[in-house]
Formats: sequence, structure tokens, C-alpha cells
Amino acid sequence: MKHGYLIGAGLLAVSGAAQAAHVEVDAPTVDVNAFITGPSGNIRIINGNIVASSTTPGVTVSAGPQSPGATSVWAETYGTYADPNKSWTIAAAGQSSLDSGWLKGSVAAGGDTSFGYPRGQVEERLADTVWFTNASGAPVQLTLSLAYDGRILNPHGEGAPGGSVSLRLYGSCGNGCGNAQGEYLRFATGPNNYASGWLRAYFNQNGSYGFNDYGAPVPIGQSNNWFVARGASDGVNGNLEGLLQATITIPTGETSLGIYADLNLDCASGSSCLFGNTSAFRFGDLPAGLSWTSKSGKFLTALAAPGVPEPASWAMMVAGFAAAGAAVRRRRAAFAFVRA
Repeated sequence: MKHGYLIGAGLLAVSGAAQAAHVEVDAPTVDVNAFITGPSGNIRIINGNIVASSTTPGVTVSAGPQSPGATSVWAETYGTYADPNKSWTIAAAGQSSLDSGWLKGSVAAGGDTSFGYPRGQVEERLADTVWFTNASGAPVQLTLSLAYDGRILNPHGEGAPGGSVSLRLYGSCGNGCGNAQGEYLRFATGPNNYASGWLRAYFNQNGSYGFNDYGAPVPIGQSNNWFVARGASDGVNGNLEGLLQATITIPTGETSLGIYADLNLDCASGSSCLFGNTSAFRFGDLPAGLSWTSKSGKFLTALAAPGVPEPASWAMMVAGFAAAGAAVRRRRAAFAFVRA
């Protein structure tokens, strides 16, 4: 399942570029929280530091790399539970990476279902500050996009498995740090608006059902500040496809922008959410004269993601979770993407 509308990634990260003396939006952040309830447990890792971890009997958790300052991290939980009346197997795993712009997560469950259980959640975030240097002599435009691509399987037909993906832009210094002439980053489709805002797409097994900009509905297509789209397969057989996109106008000189991206999956009642290919943040082709660097020094420096299974492959993997014994043997292979 591929995007026909994913923005091309013509990237140029200039190390050593002069950085404007701006208030920084935030420290570079990669954050993953993997949580399961059935058997229950969770583990959360931020920038290489495990900040939360809990388990019950029958649950294992792991995360890495456990090195402070890491800019690509993963976390996973796995558990089984059995009694005379039911048997559960569930795993949740995710990866957040400034290096590649990826947010990848999956929840796989098998066995009986009981009042919303078993349930798995993955919450992920990446954030960085980018400094732009526009030496072209005139304002230029740059496109930023966040695409998502996955599948939700709900064999029991219970509950409402789903999730959301969001893209937030934040100009530091409040509404945005301007250049020496007091000119600011602005949305190209809404030139009177600072390039600062938050767009979120909500989805379930029936497809994307809402796009909201700070709580206000955003229609499919071109809006005041954003472009949003659903892929051709969105909502077909549990497939999820979508694109969040903004084009900003960058004035001459030096400016800065905070970029945040999030992926949240919530799968209940033995459903599975398979987002091993999602979400991908990208810049469009850089205009002549525009260069950029990031606070982390790692943002989008490695775009390749070899060995990531297609959603169809994930569907076959999930079949193995129906039997607890098979799931034990397959856990590491099925969720190897978190270390890719």
C-alpha cells in the first residue's frame, strides 16, 4: 500500500549554518509509550531515558537504546493471560525517530475478548527546532507533510479501535521569530496567518473520519492554512491512508520553526492496529537559496527505512497471535521494526 501523493524529499541539511539568536521552541524529543491491558504493563522512553515502566505477571517490557540523548528510540510490551474461560495474547510496540522522520507503531492481539479487553495502546512523538537561512534575496515557499498509512483489523467486531495522527507547527517567540526586518514565517494559503497551528486526523477501521485544526473542523482538500487528503484505499478493508500538509512562506535571512508530529493508536477488544509504515514527516524540495539545520543535528538525516513490512505482511503476522505459544516464538520477529 503506497501513497500516490507523498511529497518528494529533496533535502539539504546544512551543518554549520548560522543560527539566528531565537528563543528555541523545545529540546529535540523522541518519545514512545507502549501500553497493554489484558495482562497489563507499560513502558515509556524519552530521548533514551526510561521514564516509566510497570508490569504484571506474564508481561515483559523492553526499550532502547538506553542512552541519554538518543534521537531514535523504541519501546515494546508483550503479555499473555489464560484462565479456564479465556486466553489473551497481546503486544504493543513503537518507534520514534528524528533521524528518519518516522513514527511507527503496531498493536497485535489474539484470543478471546472480554468487555473491551485485551487492549493495547502506542503513543509516540517527535519534536525539533529547525532554523532556516534564506539567501535567495526574496521570500520562498516550502512544503511540509505528514503521511500515514496502516491497517486496523477488528475480527470480533467489538469496541472502536482507532487513533490519530497530528502535525503541529510552532514559531518560537510566541507567534514566530522574524528576521532582521521583522518578517515572519506564514502559511502560504493563509498569508495573514503566522505559521503556527495544529492539525489532527482521527481514524478508525472505517477510515479517516475527522480533521481538526485546534478543534475546528477542516474540510478535505485546501483549507485556510492546510491541505488534507485521504488515500484511495482509506476505509477499504480496514486500510488507513491520509496526508496532512502545509506550505509556508519563508522570508529572507534567518528564521526558526518548531515542528511536532504525533501518532496515537488505541486498539481494544482483541483488535489490531498495524502502522509499521507510518507516519512519515517530510520536507518538499528546497527552493534555490534556502538551507536549514536543526537543533538536534539529526533531524531527517537518515530517510531510509529498510526492512519495514508492508501492511499486508503485518496482517499475516497477526494471525500468529491467535495462539499464545506461536506468539511467544514470533514476538521478536513480528516487532523487529522498532529497532530498524
